[in-house]
Amino acid sequence: MQSLSLRSSLDNKSRSNNTTSFSSATSSVSSAYSRNAEGMLERIATHPDNTTLHLWSAGNIRVNSHDLTMPAPEAADLVATLRADSRFQFISIVYLDAEGDEWKASYRLVTGSSSDIGSL
Repeated sequence: MQSLSLRSSLDNKSRSNNTTSFSSATSSVSSAYSRNAEGMLERIATHPDNTTLHLWSAGNIRVNSHDLTMPAPEAADLVATLRADSRFQFISIVYLDAEGDEWKASYRLVTGSSSDIGSL
């Protein structure tokens, strides 16, 4: 009987630990303040010149060593906004599936006369 009680106690403790780690994992200090394309663009533009930006179709964004997120539809809008903004130079796009629905686009923040080279 004592063995069963100990196992039950360990199971409950394990569940409690999982819940605790889950809740702490969901609170991130790296999430974005702005979730729309224009707001995110302006936030990224505050980084230093030559900052590299990687954007995935799912809404994940990596700016230098910072990870940001936004809804997937907004990520597609952000790519369109980046293409039209002369502060960003297109580097590459990689399609991650055969259909072309999943992708990773890379851009570089540039200023001055170098911003006209290679932008889309």
